[in-house]
Amino acid sequence: MGVTAAEIVPHEEPGYVVIRQADAAMFARQVDCLVAAVGAMRQEVEALKAESARRVTINHQQAKGLAARMRERAEQLCIKHGLEPRAHAAAFRAAVKKAVLDDMGIEDLHDLPLSGLDAARARIDTWDSWTLARKRKRIEEERHGAAD
Repeated sequence: MGVTAAEIVPHEEPGYVVIRQADAAMFARQVDCLVAAVGAMRQEVEALKAESARRVTINHQQAKGLAARMRERAEQLCIKHGLEPRAHAAAFRAAVKKAVLDDMGIEDLHDLPLSGLDAARARIDTWDSWTLARKRKRIEEERHGAAD
């Protein structure tokens, strides 16, 4: 059941048409449905973006950069705790790497999602362990005690 020409009442402004209230309500429902559909599509797109971000992993050069950053951090920690880097840096490097892998829930640096790269860098830069430092100092004391 459409609108007849007799039902259309022109207004003084050109292009203005009076429509029936039932038609206006129908149009409003249709617009609400479109808004809901667009909102659902937006959520799906965001979910797909998040999923793809989790699936895209860092490249080989980025993994090498993280490994180099871990080596530098291990040396810094050895110096900070008064330990010889040549003898103790490997233990600190392994502990830093384990902390990063555990925090990110991965088994290898190459599995790190690209979206987690900044978090991994921050974790490396702030990692420290006084417990490990004390253990390494005891090892060094035992080594020097045995040499004397």
